Amino acid sequence: MLVKNSSEWQFQDEATFENLLWGNLREWLELTPLARQLGICGEYCDIVACDSAGSPVILELKNQEDRYIVQQLTRYYHNFLEEHPNLKDIHHLDSPKLIGIAPTLHRHNFIDQLYHQLNIELWTFKLQEQNGQFWLEFTIWNSSEESTVLKKIDITSSLKIPTTPPVDPLSHLDKNWRIILSKRSEIDQKRLLAIRDRILSFSSNLGEVATLSKSTYGQKRGQKSLCISEERLCLSIEGLSTSKLPSISIYIPFFSKSSYLRVFKAKLVLISWDEIQYIQFPKDCDLMVLRECRQRDFNDFKHYLNYHEAKNNYRLSTQAYIDFHNELSSKFERFQNLCGTSNLDGVLKRSPAYQNDECIDAQKPYTIQSLHSLDDMIDFALLSWQHRQEQLKAKRQTKVE
Repeated sequence: MLVKNSSEWQFQDEATFENLLWGNLREWLELTPLARQLGICGEYCDIVACDSAGSPVILELKNQEDRYIVQQLTRYYHNFLEEHPNLKDIHHLDSPKLIGIAPTLHRHNFIDQLYHQLNIELWTFKLQEQNGQFWLEFTIWNSSEESTVLKKIDITSSLKIPTTPPVDPLSHLDKNWRIILSKRSEIDQKRLLAIRDRILSFSSNLGEVATLSKSTYGQKRGQKSLCISEERLCLSIEGLSTSKLPSISIYIPFFSKSSYLRVFKAKLVLISWDEIQYIQFPKDCDLMVLRECRQRDFNDFKHYLNYHEAKNNYRLSTQAYIDFHNELSSKFERFQNLCGTSNLDGVLKRSPAYQNDECIDAQKPYTIQSLHSLDDMIDFALLSWQHRQEQLKAKRQTKVE
């Protein structure tokens, strides 16, 4: 359960830490355990408990330093209030208390905590061996310079007693997904599962076909098959057989070379799990329309001429495409079957920095930098897919009548 790294003891992995804390939550922290790896809005909370007053408590555990723990707890807070999971012994009207626990804290954690509107508690834990006994010490940090030891617990007996095996989050998956995830890091596993749950929880009509290297999502045709037309498809994740970032593509409308609006498979070029650099369109798209859209990535036409790297590329920032999409759907009625009448970027707001000269570096060529997260664009693709299915269904009903 424990491993020694240099002169320090550590938990073997995060699951070991979670398993040990879960089994002793009431005794050590005076919290009543309610759920582990609780899926809410496509994300998984490590431990959900309640305090003596019945108020919910969300604990996020890390077995190594993590600079994004505050952002992660913020999303759990929002998801909890939005979904109101059905858990006994808690007051559902109470906002959850948020606790992040890690062996060490990054300086960004304290900056995030300082300016955050939510009250997020940051704890560290330390494992110590003294005379053959193992101790677990919890410390709460009010700032990077102010801390208080909460508890020092003798965990020797707990280490000797076999604990309940951790919940296997892969047990409900098919063989291909289990093989894919077994080769990836813990972070990759969580992110891929969250993306998959986000897609499949959107609609019961969305199906999945997965191989060892690719997973495709679209309108169900049967138990293990999808409709193959691009209008019916929604998203694909490729490159799953490697340990690198996968290639994620979404199915969205654009003009073809023959000036016909149809659905294309466009690749989201990722910088990280959270950042998109640009959207790569296929070469059978209308290059002239792409060039017109690309001008939206620059403050004016002069910047476009001065900093445009290659006028024959098929790349767009996420905002340039969304602007194109909304303009097309709002101005031209004949395109509403594919684009929809509603503005789909309700949560995809333009950043203030996007409209000023800060995005132009005079010392080097301008490169596209998108401002929307991967989750934003997945949501956009889902809404676009939903609208297309509604239009196709209405078209079929009209033919029948």
